Amino acid sequence: SKVLTVRNIMITPSIARLTDGPEHAIHEMRKNALSTVYVVDDRLRLAGILTIREAIRALREGLSIEQVMERDVPTTSPDVMVSDIMPVAAETPYPIAVVDGDGQLKGIVTKASVLSSLI
Repeated sequence: SKVLTVRNIMITPSIARLTDGPEHAIHEMRKNALSTVYVVDDRLRLAGILTIREAIRALREGLSIEQVMERDVPTTSPDVMVSDIMPVAAETPYPIAVVDGDGQLKGIVTKASVLSSLI
């Protein structure tokens, strides 16, 4: 973990765009057997994360993804050492979003990938 960077262990996330409806987000979650999707704008910049609970609420109440998504998402950059994100990975309920200098979503780092990097 001292020589691995986040780039080495990140994976591609499932995404929804701010302009997508909650139906699309739910479809993405179902298709990928996930309970969350990462929300991006038209330039693929991270806007937030949407849980299945909030997507269903949006669908039932006629709300947009933007109105119900969680905006406080832990982030890191691809060149950060894995050892440096371990405390955040242990505490956060969601995978850590990996963003570049422009805020574009490049991947995610799960707790499982952080822990398996120790082996």
